[in-house]
Amino acid sequence: MKKKIVFLVFSLLVISFSANAQFKFGITAGAPFKLNSVNINDVDIESSRPFNFGIVTEVMFPPLCMGFEVSALYELEKISGENIVDAVNVGYIIIPVNFKWKLGFKPLKVFAKAGPSFSIKIHDSGNIELKPDGISFSKFKPKPFNFGLNVGLGIEIMCKAQLGVSYFYNFTDPFIQAVGIESNNDFNIPNNGGFVMSLSYFF
Repeated sequence: MKKKIVFLVFSLLVISFSANAQFKFGITAGAPFKLNSVNINDVDIESSRPFNFGIVTEVMFPPLCMGFEVSALYELEKISGENIVDAVNVGYIIIPVNFKWKLGFKPLKVFAKAGPSFSIKIHDSGNIELKPDGISFSKFKPKPFNFGLNVGLGIEIMCKAQLGVSYFYNFTDPFIQAVGIESNNDFNIPNNGGFVMSLSYFF
């Protein structure tokens, strides 16, 4: 009997929260900055991510001022450097899944968010070929999949526009040695990380 009562109460709570959930859909754009420098065996690689853009959804539960935010972003990475044979462009789909908490009243609220982020490579312009001292010695390619964590803070204006800053960190290094290229070197490749400033608009 007790189990039935607990189940009934839980079901009523779920229905109540679902009925009061606020769902929003919008567009978002961002600019990564202060990215971690990349160095492979004393060879510097200049990596920049000038922009990202995509769609975003938000589900909030007003009684708790908590909810979730999920985005799907296209992000471009440009890889270059004095010791790279040719500059390489890489395109990714980035999917952050964030737990979100808001505080304040309309027209201005503040929010915090945190959660995992998944990165899927969808195209690249070629392998990354390094040539220290003018001698080509190894080739790398971007990993097809990566994952990490991001945390951020921001403000919401009129329940429509959101401006935020997040820090992201990928748990694995971004490159792998290209297939068919052999080397005796033990490569030390740092993980990606940096900040992102973003602007979202919800319809």
